[in-house]
Amino acid sequence: MDTRDVPQDGGVIDPMQHSIYAVDEDGKFVAVRSVGWGVTNLLSIQAMEEFRSKIELKMEEVKQGRWSPLAVYLVVSGLSPASLSQVSGVSWLKVRLHLRPWFFRRMSAADARRYAEVFGIDPSRLREFPELPQIPREDKKEDQRTA
Repeated sequence: MDTRDVPQDGGVIDPMQHSIYAVDEDGKFVAVRSVGWGVTNLLSIQAMEEFRSKIELKMEEVKQGRWSPLAVYLVVSGLSPASLSQVSGVSWLKVRLHLRPWFFRRMSAADARRYAEVFGIDPSRLREFPELPQIPREDKKEDQRTA
């Protein structure tokens, strides 16, 4: 692909850009900035929908009483119980116990503060569900292609 052919279709995660390697006038590969490409936009949307469905599934399990809200924050942050233990300073066993509703309700304020610091929230919000990520749509671009 030539540098002048690098797609600039607009990204679904503004204002992020990524680099695509293309051939310049001298025949050398160079990195060219792109704001998006239809294929990568579609893949990004599918990945975000999958991520959101994992969060919704975990929220449903919390509502059923199988897990504590801490489990949802783990999914959202992409952390495992072991990695949460390492970054929060809470023992691995306590993290595992706090994933259970009974132990979560009896968690100390100090542990709640440590978890909240890792997740970047107020400790009082730890007992609530995080906000679900918004999934961008490419509807207007699809309309332009069919018109």
